[in-house]
Amino acid sequence: MNVKKTPNNTRKILLSVNDLAVDYKTKTRVIHAVKKTSFNIKRGECLGLVGESGCGKTTIALSLLKLLPDNASINSGKISLSGKQIHDISENKFRNEIRWKKISMVFQGAMNSLNPVLRVGDQIIEPLTDHGIDKKSAKKKAKELLEEVGLKSAIYSRYPHELSGGMKQRIVIAMALITDPDLIILDEPTSALDVSVQAQIMNLLKKFKREKQLSFLFITHDIALASDLSDRLAVMSKGKLVEYGDIDSILKNPKEKFTRMLLESFPSLNKPITKKKISSSTKFIEIKNVNMTFKTRKRFFSTEDLHALSNISLDIYKGEALALVGESGSGKTTLARIIVNLLNPTSGNILVKNENLNSIVAEDLLSFRKRFQMIFQDPYSSLNTFMNVNTILEEPLLIHDFNDSSNRTEIIHKCLKSVQLTPPEEFLNKYPHMLSGGQRQRVGIARALVLNPDFLIADEPVSMIDASSRLDVLSVLQQLKEQNKITLLYITHDLATARVFSDRIAVMLNGMIIELGDSNEIVKNPMHPYTKSLIESIPDPNPNNRFIERNVVSNDLFSIKCTYLDTNNIIVDPHIEKLKNHKCRKSYPNMIKINKNHFVYCHRK
Repeated sequence: MNVKKTPNNTRKILLSVNDLAVDYKTKTRVIHAVKKTSFNIKRGECLGLVGESGCGKTTIALSLLKLLPDNASINSGKISLSGKQIHDISENKFRNEIRWKKISMVFQGAMNSLNPVLRVGDQIIEPLTDHGIDKKSAKKKAKELLEEVGLKSAIYSRYPHELSGGMKQRIVIAMALITDPDLIILDEPTSALDVSVQAQIMNLLKKFKREKQLSFLFITHDIALASDLSDRLAVMSKGKLVEYGDIDSILKNPKEKFTRMLLESFPSLNKPITKKKISSSTKFIEIKNVNMTFKTRKRFFSTEDLHALSNISLDIYKGEALALVGESGSGKTTLARIIVNLLNPTSGNILVKNENLNSIVAEDLLSFRKRFQMIFQDPYSSLNTFMNVNTILEEPLLIHDFNDSSNRTEIIHKCLKSVQLTPPEEFLNKYPHMLSGGQRQRVGIARALVLNPDFLIADEPVSMIDASSRLDVLSVLQQLKEQNKITLLYITHDLATARVFSDRIAVMLNGMIIELGDSNEIVKNPMHPYTKSLIESIPDPNPNNRFIERNVVSNDLFSIKCTYLDTNNIIVDPHIEKLKNHKCRKSYPNMIKINKNHFVYCHRK
C-alpha cells in the first residue's frame, strides 16, 4: 500500500537541539557521551538517529525528557520545543507540562517496559490520571486507543505475561500516545521482535505519523529499518553527528566513511551473491520423522500437549551451512537441542554418520559433545562475567582432559586469531564487560572452536549485536567453515543474513518445515505464502520505504494448509485464482519437489 507524500519544506520546526553536550562522571574518569550535537525535528516528521551501541543515541533521548541518571550532566547546549526553551525549566514544571504531555517515549525492550503485576490498562491510563483526568474518562480513551493500535479493548484487563511480544509493543506504543503528545521518541522499538511483527509495528507507526501528524525521533542501529519511517537521518558515531540530512541524499550519496560502512554492512536481499557449490553428497546428519511434544499445565490438575515439532525430516550434508529460518516459537531451537542430544524426541530418529543418537550411552556423551558445539544467541549472558577470556576458552579444554598447559595456550591463541581477535595477548586477560558486543560474540565462537568440532550450531549468533558487526561475524564463521571443513546449522529469523551465509534454507512454521531449497532460490522464487510474507517484512535501505506499508501477515494467522486468515477471520487462498476450492483448504499437503533444489509443503498440480 502506498502512502500519500507530504511536502517536508512547509513544516514548522517542533524540536530544536543546539550544541548539546552530555558527560558521565565515573570513579576514574569523565566520559564525553554526547559532543556538541545539533539537530531539529519538524512537525509531522520523523528523524532517524542511527549509530552503534554506546554512541550516545539514548543519552540524547534521556536528555530531551530530563531523565538522565545522577552521574550525568548537560554541560552545554539548548533544547527548544515549539520555540520555547525547555532545558532549564524546573523538574516540577517539566513533569507537569512537558514530559509525556508534549514529549513521550517508547522505551527499548517492551518485555521489560511493563510492570508485571499491574493490568496493562492501568499502566496505559497512568499518565492521564497523573495529570488529573478522572479514571472513567481515561479508561474510555485507553480502550479506544487499544483499537487504534490493532488490539481488542478486552486486552485492557490483561496482565503483561498473557500477551505476545508484538502485543506488548503495541501496548507500549499506546502508552506513549495516550496524552496526545507532539513528539514521540522511539528507542529501538522493534529490537526484540520477529521480522513480521517488526513490519506490522512499522506499518502502525507510519499510520499514526500520517493520520495524527505526529513527529518521531527514531533511534536505531539499523539504517535499513530507519529508512522505513524516517524523512531525514542523523548518523552518529562516538558521541558526534557525522552526517545529517534528508534521507534521499544520505542513502543515495553518503559523504562519510562511517555512513558508507553502515550501508555496506547491511545484508540486502536484492544484491547478487555468488556461492561455491557444495560438492559433498555425503549425509552428515539424517533427521527422520522427528516429533517433539511437551506437557504444559492447563489448570491446577490437568495438562495439555504442546506439539513443538511435527514429523520433521531433513538431511544435512557434510561441509554445508544450512539455515533454519522461522519466527519465535516455530521450533528452531527445539530441533537444535535435539540434534546435540540435549533433548530426547518424543518419536523419530536422528542419525549422525549412520549412528543413531538414541543409542549413545552416557559414557560416550562427553566424546559426542566434543564433536558437536553451539554458539549461543546472547553474547551478554552466555559468557561468565567472573571469568576472563583465557579462562572461558580454557574451561572446555580442561573438561576434555587437555592436560598440557602449553598445548592449551597454543590452541587458545590459534582460536583467537581465527576469529580475528588479535593480538591474542591483548584479549586474554579481559573480562566480558570490557569487550564490545561483536568481540563477545567472537569469544563465544572461539569457545565453540577450541575442541575442533565437526558440527557447529549457531543459534541467532548476530541478532544481539550492532548491524555494522553482523556481516563481520558471519564472514568469520564462513571462513572457519571453509578452513576447518565444519558442517554448520545456522538458526535465525532473518532471511537476509540466511541468504548471505547459508548454502540452503529450511523455513519453519508451527513446528514444521514448510519450504526447503537453495538459499538464492528460496529468496528469488518463494513458493509458500509464509515465506513470501517473511521476505516482504525485510526492508532494504530505500528512501521510498516510508511511503509504503508492507503487506505482511502475522504468523499466528497462517495455516500449515498453505492458507491464512485475514483480519475478519476469512480464509485467504494465495494460490492461482483459477484453482478454486484448492486442495490446501481441505487437507494437509505433503512436501513436494518444485525443482532439483526446491521443495515446498503444498498441494500443487
